[in-house]
Amino acid sequence: MRRGPNFSVCNIVANIEKPKFHILEVSGNNYLSWCLDVELHFQGQGLANAIIIDGNANDKDKANVLIFIRRHLYESLKTQYLSVRDPEILWTRLKERLQDFKSVFDYNSTLFDIVSRLELCGVKLTESELLEKTFSTCHASNIVLQQQYWQRQFKTFSELIFVLLTA
Repeated sequence: MRRGPNFSVCNIVANIEKPKFHILEVSGNNYLSWCLDVELHFQGQGLANAIIIDGNANDKDKANVLIFIRRHLYESLKTQYLSVRDPEILWTRLKERLQDFKSVFDYNSTLFDIVSRLELCGVKLTESELLEKTFSTCHASNIVLQQQYWQRQFKTFSELIFVLLTA
């Protein structure tokens, strides 16, 4: 007579959920696409509040989000952030570590890649949106430069990028 399901190691391993998309690489090369995938997944699941400052997520949602993020990290990143038990803190630390670009060229290339993908989905970005996004990605240590460029009131994104590439 059986008294319940057979919980062998094989059954447990078979029930572990596979990653939904590529894991975040240590180099951060896929950070932007990974970040978008994770954000969209959380929005679809109603869990986005767990990665927003003061998002008022409950403990169960925070745990689910933390498990999901960790499942989509490269093994060495998991180890580096092993002690972080709050998904909003982990999200912020990953963003601070990986969002910066090594050069204006890298930023420009990545931005145009994103813009073209959005256009394929029917989303058209304006020049002012591109400019605003570029200004908002400036590192805190460059706030004075950001303000100086903002005051020049560029009309097009290409004008700003030209100045940044020649600076």
